[in-house]
Amino acid sequence: SSSTGPAMKVKTGDGVTTQNTMEVQNSSGTNLAAFTYDGKLQVGTTGTQASQTEIRSSTTENAVEVGDYSTGNTAGVEVRQDINTNANDDYGQVVVSGQSAVSASESAIQVYKNGSSLWKVDYGGNITNTGAIQTTGTIVSAASLSAPAVTVSGGELAVQAGGELDVDCTSDFSGNISVSSGADVTL
Repeated sequence: SSSTGPAMKVKTGDGVTTQNTMEVQNSSGTNLAAFTYDGKLQVGTTGTQASQTEIRSSTTENAVEVGDYSTGNTAGVEVRQDINTNANDDYGQVVVSGQSAVSASESAIQVYKNGSSLWKVDYGGNITNTGAIQTTGTIVSAASLSAPAVTVSGGELAVQAGGELDVDCTSDFSGNISVSSGADVTL
């Protein structure tokens, strides 16, 4: 390489809009990694969304996708920043999807510390938390929310109809607690 150019350059041919620019294959000819014509890096059994990781960057989106979060047939996760595509541009998202038959009790997002679960959200929309929940905004629950302690400082804890709040320890509420008809609160 030099100060004016790279050591090696691979260029897509004129008018190419479907073929990969470069591929890495095993001895059987299966793609293990590829650079696509439109600048995506795919790692894994490329072309098979469920078993590949894709890194992409464009004028509208920067993303890392593992598996395929976008359909109910496969499971995946995507970390994405959209750019100039909506009224609220330059925002980020973490999108997690389970297969269509995934159990409601399976964890969609889970945080561990040294092998112990600290916090999780399951595919039923339930939140399980081992520490305190502190907010200055509003926590709205139409499902079950369980925590050893809840602190609401100047915000609001709203339990909607069909929801349930179980607090197993001491709590401090200097904000508001609103309970809709048909909801349960156990302190």
